[in-house]
Amino acid sequence: MSMWNDYFKETLNLEVLEDEKGFTAYEVGDNSIHFHHVYVKPEFRRTELALDRLKEYYKIAKKHNKDILTMTVDLNSSLANDNLSRYLKGGAVVYDTKFPYIYLLLRLEDIRI
Repeated sequence: MSMWNDYFKETLNLEVLEDEKGFTAYEVGDNSIHFHHVYVKPEFRRTELALDRLKEYYKIAKKHNKDILTMTVDLNSSLANDNLSRYLKGGAVVYDTKFPYIYLLLRLEDIRI
């Protein structure tokens, strides 16, 4: 377990999926799984890793009996356009916006994997 994993769990009560390519911190809610932080090392960006991660998110949701995934894109991020594009290509839809954030929802039945 890394220090990031410890930090997210201890301070924010988030679960963490982590490997040598990056990490995802997520929260199991009443109706959905919300992905708060997703980090992919630069050398693994713009690869098929996004599809692999989406498959992992699907497994996490199934494990917790949830059929909805939610995520947020921060428009101030230098990777905002890439992240938004990937989520939309994966089947997510925008359900709210409050600058600088775009909130997305992805139903498991709509995941394109």
